[in-house]
Amino acid sequence: MQYDTDAMRRLRTARGLRQDALAEALGITRSGYSKKETGVVPVTIAELALLAKFYKVSLSEFFTNSPFTDKPFIEQAAVDQDRLSWLQEQNEWLKSQLEAERKEVQDLRGELSNYRKEALELKKALAEYKTRLEAALAALPESKAC
Repeated sequence: MQYDTDAMRRLRTARGLRQDALAEALGITRSGYSKKETGVVPVTIAELALLAKFYKVSLSEFFTNSPFTDKPFIEQAAVDQDRLSWLQEQNEWLKSQLEAERKEVQDLRGELSNYRKEALELKKALAEYKTRLEAALAALPESKAC
């Protein structure tokens, strides 16, 4: 594996940073950083480790034949990103379906509560009619058997 001299520039420009900021992070002058970025002066592993920490990337980003710069890896990452996007869309759709189901369950619980109230009222009314009927039957003269 060989150090990739373009990696420092690629990472810096991708983030819109100036050489001054990276020079400060390494504790060197801008001119010193420029020489390291162009490959005039070699970069130490310790400096690469500091840059990797600064950029929050793997140290392997600074080397050729890195799996992260390999074309199949990049293509697979694009496929994975597409899958992730699709899964996120499915997740949102499922969340909306779940919310709709929860609303329906809540509505059904409200209807059930209303039906229970109606059933209790009907039960009371039936008990009243039964009491009246029994009173009416008790008030009737008893019939004599033939």
